[in-house]
Amino acid sequence: MRTLSLVESVRQQVLRVQSEIDTLEASEFPYDHSRFALDDVRRIFEDHATALGSLTEDDSQSVVELLCNAAFKDVRDLLPILGFILRSTNVRNAFEVWGPLWRLSCQVMGTKSKLLLSSEWEYSPYTFVGYEQLPGFVLIGFPATESANPFLLPLAGHELGHSVWGNAKLRSEFSPIMQDHILKAIVTSKWSEFTELFPGYTQQDIQCDSLGWQTWEPASAWAVRQAEESFCDFLGVRLFGEAFLHSSAYLLAPSRKGPRSYEYPNKRDRASALVAAAGRDGLAVPDGFGTMFHDLDEPPAEYERTRLLLALVDSARRSILLQLEAKAESITGSAGVPKRDPGKIGECLASFRLMIPAEQSGGLANILNAGWEALLAPGFFTDVLQEKHKADYLSELILKSAEILEVESRLAEVLC
Repeated sequence: MRTLSLVESVRQQVLRVQSEIDTLEASEFPYDHSRFALDDVRRIFEDHATALGSLTEDDSQSVVELLCNAAFKDVRDLLPILGFILRSTNVRNAFEVWGPLWRLSCQVMGTKSKLLLSSEWEYSPYTFVGYEQLPGFVLIGFPATESANPFLLPLAGHELGHSVWGNAKLRSEFSPIMQDHILKAIVTSKWSEFTELFPGYTQQDIQCDSLGWQTWEPASAWAVRQAEESFCDFLGVRLFGEAFLHSSAYLLAPSRKGPRSYEYPNKRDRASALVAAAGRDGLAVPDGFGTMFHDLDEPPAEYERTRLLLALVDSARRSILLQLEAKAESITGSAGVPKRDPGKIGECLASFRLMIPAEQSGGLANILNAGWEALLAPGFFTDVLQEKHKADYLSELILKSAEILEVESRLAEVLC
């Protein structure tokens, strides 16, 4: 009894992906960028189907495995992207904000990027990055339960930051700085503790020897990831001001139990950095913002090595917070991204109080900050029924204001 060969198995999988793409193509796309992404994925699998179909018995095993491995890798890796594209067409998404967010992403990326917004079955917003098959795409997913909630849109600033981090090659800029800080800390203030946990290594070993390097390498990797998360937070503050703080508190502060992530600053550390950055930017930090966040658990005492490495990571990240903040300011400033405007926020608030969407808002940041101010202001609406359903009414006003902002932007382009 025979079984399917390697080539036959992979060919079948590629055909099934192509069939799924045909099905997805029948979807209603609210904006073209989802279709563009689907077309790019289609072309990838058309190439795989052609390459696999050209194989003959005369081809060497190495050629067969090379083509099959490449096709299978894309089957495995791009399946989540196809799901993302499908969910980007779901009506639970706030399509009204796609235009303003796309324009913002083009500004900070410095290129005509393509943007996909999707509702995801994950609690935290996240972004797909590092997909060389989809160059120039920014993919941001919001929790399905919150994807139509405009009050959380400022968190897109953080997720956009991950694409900016990669686009600006900030990893290569900050990784050596973090590595140097970790090494210096080990050989100075932490040397006694380090040699107790990693016996048998000299200072020269950990700097030059590959085995010695492996003792602290995880800290270097975690530090770069934490630096990226901090940069993304600073970009969110720069793009959306106080609204980013409010949305961050809404989504992150309720998490108070469980182990900390090695790739994120602990909660209070992260909140303190946000408060400091907001203060330097002249923002009004919400009362009690810092105390809303509770640290998650450090590794248990028996994980002494991990605890030491995390302490080194936290120290290294704190040492460059001002540099990360300055980088976020520099990128947005060079891109001409306006800061939130208190005068425009006041005008938006005046419109919302009258139950009409804002015109000439001056940007999404002003609309969202006005929405949060109104939501948190007791008695914003004088009508009792309106006040009772304030969040729902304000959500509609924010979304309609974003639509007006997009219309104004398009008209300005036509008139230029």
